[in-house]
Parts: sequence; C-alpha cells; structure tokens
Amino acid sequence: MSTAVKEYSNQQLRSIVVYSLDNDLLSSALFAAEKLVAETGDHNEDSKFLYGLVLLKQSRFKCAYNLTANSQHMGCAYVFAKAALKLEKGVEGVYALTSTQSSWESQQFSLSSSYEFERRLMPDPATFFNLLGKLYSSIGDNKESAICHSKALKRNPFIWDSFEELNKLRANFRVKAIYKTPSNPSSFPLSGDSTATYDNSDLRDPFGETRTPNIQPFKSFGNADSSPKTAVVSDTFETPRLNQAAMPSAPTRRLRSSSTSRDTNTFKQPQQLVLDTMGKNQRPGKLTSRLTTGQPLSRSKINIPRKSSATDFFQKKTKVLLGSSDGSTSNFMTHENLGAQYLLSLYATYASGYKAMCRFDCFKAIRILNTLPESHLETPWVLNRTRIEDMEYYSTLLWHLHKEVELCHLAHELVSVDKNAPQTWVAIGNLFSLTREPDEAIKCFHRATQLDEKFSYAYTLQGHEYVANDAYEHALESFRLALLMDPKHYNALYGIGMVYLKLGNFPRAEFHFRKALDINPVNVILICCLGMMLEKLDERDKALHQYQLACKIQPLSALARFKKAQLLFSMEQYHASLIEFESLVAIAPDEASVHYLLGQLYSMAGKKNDAIKQYTIALNLDPKGSHLVKEALEKLSSQ
Repeated sequence: MSTAVKEYSNQQLRSIVVYSLDNDLLSSALFAAEKLVAETGDHNEDSKFLYGLVLLKQSRFKCAYNLTANSQHMGCAYVFAKAALKLEKGVEGVYALTSTQSSWESQQFSLSSSYEFERRLMPDPATFFNLLGKLYSSIGDNKESAICHSKALKRNPFIWDSFEELNKLRANFRVKAIYKTPSNPSSFPLSGDSTATYDNSDLRDPFGETRTPNIQPFKSFGNADSSPKTAVVSDTFETPRLNQAAMPSAPTRRLRSSSTSRDTNTFKQPQQLVLDTMGKNQRPGKLTSRLTTGQPLSRSKINIPRKSSATDFFQKKTKVLLGSSDGSTSNFMTHENLGAQYLLSLYATYASGYKAMCRFDCFKAIRILNTLPESHLETPWVLNRTRIEDMEYYSTLLWHLHKEVELCHLAHELVSVDKNAPQTWVAIGNLFSLTREPDEAIKCFHRATQLDEKFSYAYTLQGHEYVANDAYEHALESFRLALLMDPKHYNALYGIGMVYLKLGNFPRAEFHFRKALDINPVNVILICCLGMMLEKLDERDKALHQYQLACKIQPLSALARFKKAQLLFSMEQYHASLIEFESLVAIAPDEASVHYLLGQLYSMAGKKNDAIKQYTIALNLDPKGSHLVKEALEKLSSQ
C-alpha cells in the first residue's frame, strides 16, 4: 500500500472516531480507535490521544491512565490527568499537566458564536487550567486550585464550573472583573478580523493579575486558521463541520427531642429555663441538633419587583450603539458582539446571585436572581418534575415543617425517578426520621453514603439520628466523616458542637461552634449556640453580645430574642428584659414560657393586672405547668 493511500485510510479512521464520539456511538468509536492505533503504531501520540478520549467516554479510567502514562503529548497528558482525577491520583495528574504546561498554555484559542460549526478535539488552555484546578483541589492545595480556576476564567469566563469552584474555595474575587464588558464599541471587531482585544485596563484577574491581552472569550473568526498554532505538538484535529442551521437557544437539620412526651415541669425558675423543655408547638425557636440555616421569609421580602438587568442592558446598548446618528460603520456593533455583551451581562447576573448565595447572603441572592429575564425563571431546569439534585434539602425542609404526607409523596416520586440516587435515600431517611424510626433512617442515610461516598450531607444527617439515639460516639464519627468529605460543611461542625454540649464539654462545644461561624457567620442558630456556651462558661457579657448580634441579623428570630431576654432577666436587668419580652410576645404569642416570664416581670414592676393576665394566658396555653402558675398567682396575691 502506498504512503498516500495509507495516510488517507488513517485520516478516514480518525474521522470515523470523531463521528462516533459526536454521535455517542462509543462501541464504534472504540473499534475504530483500536484499528487506528494498530495502523499508525503505538508510537503515534495523536492516535493514542483519540483512543484515550474514547476510553474516558466509556469510563474506563484505568485503561486510559495506563495508555497515556509518561507522555509529553499535551492531549495525552490531558487524558492522563482526567483519568488520574477519577482514580484519585491527583499528584500524578498535577505532574502530567505542569510538565507539559509550556505546550498547552501557549495555545491561542477564541470562543465565538460559530464554535458549534468548528471541530476541535484538543482542549484549550482554559480547559487545561480548569482540570489543573480540580486536581490541586483533590490534593488539598486550595490556593493553587483557586489560581488555576481564576486563570481558566480569564481565558473563558463561561466555564461555569470554575466559577463554582472559586466560590466553594471562598476565594476573594469580583464578579465584574470576570464578566467585564468592553468600555467602548471599538473593542469588538466589526469585520472578520480576529485580532481585536478587550480593553486591558478594565480586565483584572480576580486574584489581582492583569488579564492576558491576546486571549479573548469572544473573537470573530475571519477564517478557520486565524489563530496561530503551536509547533510543540502536532495539529489539534480541527475537523471542519458542514455549516448547519443555528440551533435554538437552549439545609440542615434540627434534632427532635429524644422522647415524644413533654416535660411535666414546663415552667422552670427563670434562671434555669432552657429551650428544650418547651412543647413542640410552643417554643419561640426550638434549638435542636438539626440545624436550621434559613430564616422566615416574609411575603414582603419575597415579592420583590423584578426587573431584568440583562435584558435592560441589551436593550439600552442596542439603542445607544445601533441608534447612533453618526452613520459610520465603526460606530456600529455587530449582532454577534451585541449577543456577546448580552451573554456577559446575563452570566454576571447569575454569577452575582450565586456568589451571594455561597456567602450566605440569601436575601441579596434572591434580589439579584429576580432580575433575570422571565424566560430564565421558567426554564425546564426550574420546572423539571424529575429533578433529583438538591432534593435532599427539600426533603429536610418538609421534615422541619412536619409535612409527613408531602415527604412521603416526594420519597415515592424520587424512587420512581432514580432509586439509586443518594438524594432518594436521604428523602426516605428523612421520612423514617419524621415517623420516629431512627434505626431505619440511619440505614437509609448509610445507603446514601454507599451510593456516593463523598455525600457529606448524608453523613451529617446520619450523625443527627445517632444523637437522637444518644449514640454520641457514632454521631461524632459520622460528623467527622462529613468534614473529611467537605471541610466547609459547617452543619457537621454544628453537630459536633451539639454532641459536646450534651456531654457537658462546653469549651470544645464553643470551639466547634466558632469554627462553624467562621464558615457561615450570619447563621442565627449558630450565633445563639455560641452565646449559650459563653453563658455556660460564665461569660455573660460576651453571650449578650452574641444574642444582640443575632437579633440585629434576624430581628424576627424568636430564639435569639428569647435568649437575649432570658439572659437580661438573669442579669437582673429587668427593664431591658421587659422590653424584649413584650416584643417577643408579638413574635411568639403561643409560647407559654414567654407569657409566664413576662408575668413575673410585670409582678416585679408592680403591674398586678398585667401579671395576672399573662399568667392566665400561660395557664391556658399549657395546663401542665399549672402548679407553677398557681404558685406565682398565690405569691402575687400575698403582695
């Protein structure tokens, strides 16, 4: 066979592999890739790269790892690093990418609206940096991981998972720096020339680096070869496609009481009153092992007038730039560039909302996301009835609301959608927990961790069930496993703090509550827990400061206001305590303990009629505390 014929047949085999990959014909792709390697020989790195891609698609990570080991071909290094990440061999993956970094980092690549008509198998530098960031994260080097993800976003701000990783790492960055639009229309090319760049002065790296000027997230293609290619490795298999018609645009938990019966001595002396003696429906804010992270959202806070910032931006730019009276071509932006600016603005809105959510600034996140266009609020992602992701949190929400029927329905729905999803077993476990079957709940949460061993939330819920059974050693083990999987999982730190609280080890409980607050500094429950520990350690002034902070963050928090009022009472600051309890009555009118303590304060202030009224309300709300109320009334009548 002549060399020309052999070369043609090899090219045909490469096209078959690419075609099969594009159409998800993995068996055909594997068969053709094996023949390609046989034809070109084991020494041909391009063929090994294609073969490795097929193995990755088939989830045969060990095979891909062995095939591409010790290769200096940047494509093979990419396949090897991907396989190493899956096989939890992060150090080897990092070495493979860093040793070939001079090859892939020098690649120039531009993302344009015509990318769907171009065929590019070799990853671009942004993709390499994204993978390198994940590898650094897998070996615990968060600083290098954040730097790599920021470099990925410098080159392509639309790599959303890099943005997510930066937020998970709690890196310090500015959304506007990532999704910065050009300061003037001339920053975008108006012809097929692909040499236009962004305004460098406005494009800063989130970590303080200056954006590389010659790498753009958007650039018009004058021709298929407008970007220079590196000479380090062979070409990047840019197989042209026939132009097609454009496609259309496409929580945490609290612990129920260990027993279902309420304490008979509901009303204790004010200095000894604790929250866990209150009835299920009569507590200003039940503090338990299952942490509630959110705060009650009033209708006035949710119904925020919605105005689409992305759409408004696009409309304003269109009017200003296309409506110019100059008439000069240089003053007009092409539709492609207008679309690019619109997408940058849209992504910036999503990014700002997501960043606020990751910083636990939930009201700000809601306000930002409410500015999205209506079409984005009604996407299939929002309305999907078969959605599995995040259902573990929704099931916990139903657990908190004691909605057994809805939780049962959700569990059945999730089983019908995917019975092997860990979220499904969390929902089932929550259902068993709600029906007072902790042993079955523990089994379900354990099953969830078997399906996904990195599912930290399931470990945390399992720990809470162990706490309910007073199995504190097992609970600590579960919480620590959750932290091992996710060091930022503050729910597990809260759980450990609650275990030490129950064991009477207040200094260690305080330590873990503080660690949890370092991650989520605006959680009112955590702040109140820290205040309780400071009270136990006889640091009342510091405890009062924590309760005041909690009331400032969430003025309608019954728990925070109750703890503050109770502490003021014990510190004999009766006037300040009276003001707090009078406010608390409006927030928690059905809480018997509040009325009882308010009656005591009225009695001390000489307001006999008001005291009798509050004692009567307390007696009606909780007859089990009648002996305490009668004693208070007798004492009042003897004055």
